[in-house]
Amino acid sequence: DENATYTKKLVRKDGLVDWKDGADVIWRKIRAHHPWPGSYTHFKGKNLKIIEAKISENYKLPPGCVSIHDNAVYIGTSDGSLLVSQLQSEGSKITSATDFARGHRDFENSILS
Repeated sequence: DENATYTKKLVRKDGLVDWKDGADVIWRKIRAHHPWPGSYTHFKGKNLKIIEAKISENYKLPPGCVSIHDNAVYIGTSDGSLLVSQLQSEGSKITSATDFARGHRDFENSILS
């Protein structure tokens, strides 16, 4: 077909989130890469998949900085933040971001890469 377009095949590393991107870019990436290859970041040297998030207008945080307000998890981007609702750590089941934060006390105020 003359109107067909081609793109490269997605690989796992395509899902790595760059927190220096804008909130809209990251949010679209999370949606586009679900379920494969999945969007992920690094926390304490391990992959942490971001399953569900939405753009937040409430908080301006430094890129990759994790903050918890009103029992909700926010991660900073270049122009604002994302409200993250579901995460999945390596070898674990999908969990709410707030439950993940409760189980990892050092998650709040960490800088994700």
